[in-house]
Amino acid sequence: MNTTGVDHDLRRVPRAWLDALELTAGSAEPVATYAPVLALTVTREAEGSRQVLACVRSPQENRTHPGVLSSPTVRVRGVEDLSGLPTGRATEGVPAWLGAHVDQLLGGKLAAASELTAGLAPDFVQVWQAHSVIGIAGGRPVTEALTMINAHISVPAGVEVFPATTASYSWIGFVDEERHARAVERRDAELLGVSFGAETPLVYGLCTLSTAAMLKATAQALIS
Repeated sequence: MNTTGVDHDLRRVPRAWLDALELTAGSAEPVATYAPVLALTVTREAEGSRQVLACVRSPQENRTHPGVLSSPTVRVRGVEDLSGLPTGRATEGVPAWLGAHVDQLLGGKLAAASELTAGLAPDFVQVWQAHSVIGIAGGRPVTEALTMINAHISVPAGVEVFPATTASYSWIGFVDEERHARAVERRDAELLGVSFGAETPLVYGLCTLSTAAMLKATAQALIS
């Protein structure tokens, strides 16, 4: 995708363009034109409630959506057909390619030690498609068609699995599930109630929207 001349700073994009983002469930469109991306919804139990992992995309390592609140993501390579990907509860496991991408994301962009992530596997999967605004050029929005595969994993309470920063993420931390829902709904990171140590990130993207949807789905699954 040629993005020469595109301003990728979403703070200079009209808010109405960002507010228009809507997810479509499933993968009706081919991944050849809707590029597949894996997002992880990572949760843990803490202080009697559930928390979810959030990140801020480092401008130095992320050409698109720099400085934006994110769930951990990685581009999916070598997969041309998602028809065999089960969604919902992963009662019979997930395809090998999905497990490999989960491991790649945990040990790569999240820089988690392998001994802390050994045995972690997705227990719930959802798939969404949408056009994501990635910048502005000539006064018009520049978008990318994406297929967002969101996989849920849970990590043990009381164990610090992830560092506070990595090359890919300038901030990594767990936040309250309900605060995350409000922050995504209102697109306001200050509602998370945490200090980012720098400029408050913008809230936008398929990954955070799909994680909000995943949190709802898995919360319902827990009580059903």
